[in-house]
Amino acid sequence: MRAPFFCALSSLNPHPRSLGKMVNMVRIHAYKSGIFQLFDVERIDLSKMKEYLLSAGFVITHTELV
Repeated sequence: MRAPFFCALSSLNPHPRSLGKMVNMVRIHAYKSGIFQLFDVERIDLSKMKEYLLSAGFVITHTELV
């Protein structure tokens, strides 16, 4: 039986400028077709990533500073 939710961790920038630290990072909680995904992005890239996710059909439910 398949699990009802799948959690994938993605990033707009695989090597953040704050390497080794989560300072200035934002975590975006989003759903697409019933699948939950987390996206960790730098604070300065937040608006670009939100725009991309919305255009790709994601529903953003929550954002938090990490």
